Amino acid sequence: MATNGTYYSNSGGLNLTSGGSVRLNIATNGEITFNGDYTFPTSDGGAKEVLMTDGVGNVDFNTIPNASLDNSSVTVAAGTLLDDGGTVSLGGTITLNVDLSELVAATGNMISTDFFAITRANGNQNKYAPGLIPNNLFPNTAGYVTKNIYDSSGTLTSSRTLTQSANDLLFQATSAEATKIYKSNSSVITSTKPRLFLEADNSYSTVLQIRSSSNSTTNQIEGYDQNGKRTFLVDGSGNLQATSKSFFIPHPTKDGFSLRHGSLEGPEHGVYVRGKLEGSKVIELPDYWLELVDETTITVQLTPIGSHQNLFVKDIVDNTVIVGNSNILSSKVKCFYLIQAERKDIDRMDVEYPNTIN
Repeated sequence: MATNGTYYSNSGGLNLTSGGSVRLNIATNGEITFNGDYTFPTSDGGAKEVLMTDGVGNVDFNTIPNASLDNSSVTVAAGTLLDDGGTVSLGGTITLNVDLSELVAATGNMISTDFFAITRANGNQNKYAPGLIPNNLFPNTAGYVTKNIYDSSGTLTSSRTLTQSANDLLFQATSAEATKIYKSNSSVITSTKPRLFLEADNSYSTVLQIRSSSNSTTNQIEGYDQNGKRTFLVDGSGNLQATSKSFFIPHPTKDGFSLRHGSLEGPEHGVYVRGKLEGSKVIELPDYWLELVDETTITVQLTPIGSHQNLFVKDIVDNTVIVGNSNILSSKVKCFYLIQAERKDIDRMDVEYPNTIN
């Protein structure tokens, strides 16, 4: 066979050869092959289909999927929808089935239309009142901020950061007790790792604030055991109600141990001062006591030091307690003292009241 030319055979069909290679082959079944690399189909495709190659020599008629386009976004002008026949005004409820990675307006920022609902390819639907639709409903890699928006229960595959500037983040319930945080679907919380972590840097003096209405009957904090029984509460006035009040401190002499101390309890909001009196018969009280305590509730305990003394309180004047010694042989005063009183800047404690911890 010559190097160049046109040749035909019953088995190979018609070949157009150039440079020692078959450039065009028309097989006996009608298939046309170029340069031995790709072969055209022998029948026409469907409406709006184009010839597509899979890159390995197979050519066929098919439609072009949106994901194959370099720029697979949809641009919609405000108030209009572009159609093959011209311009159609948008009104009422319109559903767009979008199989794209992003939806961007001509401005690059917002879509301003009369859309009410956007249905994604997976069937989930985001509904919006007529007006502005944010451009970041759908995640993309074109520089827009990516957000996760769940219209049903979902699982995060990685951590998410929500950044806000000069805007409050509100969680509003549409029914009673509708906003909850559980470690699982169970309403009974058992021992587990912390589920809520709050952190603030040094520019903040407060990590957590809880606000309630002016009604003091609104509890700010309530604690429950595993059986759902309330164990303590802090009401709107800051009062703590619990069966006991204790705290742990590091043990000063035993490694690996702690000391558990309980809070002193009594039927009043009491305060005290204590000390040692020597070389004087006048106990100086703190300067704030006049405005802090009810002077009619002051009590004084005196303990002689070194020897017996007939000590007594001669008078309480302003912020001083005057001590006397009725001993005939010596009037010296050397003693320890403990002075207690009840606060007057707040209401007196209601000692007996109906149970509130159930």
